[in-house]
Amino acid sequence: LGGALKNPLAVGAGMIAGMGFGTNTLSACVTRASRELCDLCVAMGGNPKTIDGLSGIGDLMLTCFSSQSRNQRCGQRLMKGEAVEEIQKDYTA
Repeated sequence: LGGALKNPLAVGAGMIAGMGFGTNTLSACVTRASRELCDLCVAMGGNPKTIDGLSGIGDLMLTCFSSQSRNQRCGQRLMKGEAVEEIQKDYTA
């Protein structure tokens, strides 16, 4: 669950970076996102401890803070005004 749900959150992180906000703003967003991942997991009947590990929080941190993350780069490109269709061309076969 965490591995899938972190993707749109990482796009949002890229959008934050693309708007020129700094690490403090990005950290606040990711911290809130981690709480929401746990809440959603519980709402879907899951164990919130599954979000606490590498496949949840670990994956979220890496994807949101890494410039190598496709999702994070996607958010940055969106903030530069690129169309979703153009961005998708670079990420699909």
